[in-house]
Amino acid sequence: RACVRVRDTQTEGRSCLAHMLMPNGKVMSEMTVTCLQTGGGGGAGPEYMLTTGGGSELHDFRWLEDHQSEFPSTTIVNTTDELACLGVAGPKSAQLMERLFPGTEFSRDSWKLLSHR
Repeated sequence: RACVRVRDTQTEGRSCLAHMLMPNGKVMSEMTVTCLQTGGGGGAGPEYMLTTGGGSELHDFRWLEDHQSEFPSTTIVNTTDELACLGVAGPKSAQLMERLFPGTEFSRDSWKLLSHR
């Protein structure tokens, strides 16, 4: 089972940390769940991006595939070869990002914790 607080993943651009659990409830792995879109007209469902550590990619993807039958309308696509993720953290991270991306503001007010753009 995965442990995700649904309210944290129902808003586009918001993320939360989630855990993949073993049957006995112990944490097997963790990932970041980001809501890319909430769904909309035409019956389209929500779309999420799951980000996990590079060393556990295949392990976590296999876990998702093994549990996909519990959610038959879900499609799982591994985009590791198309996307990259780089975490930038620390007290000067906003200043660094503003130097790398001039014209984009990364202050706490403009870029909330656990948000995605």
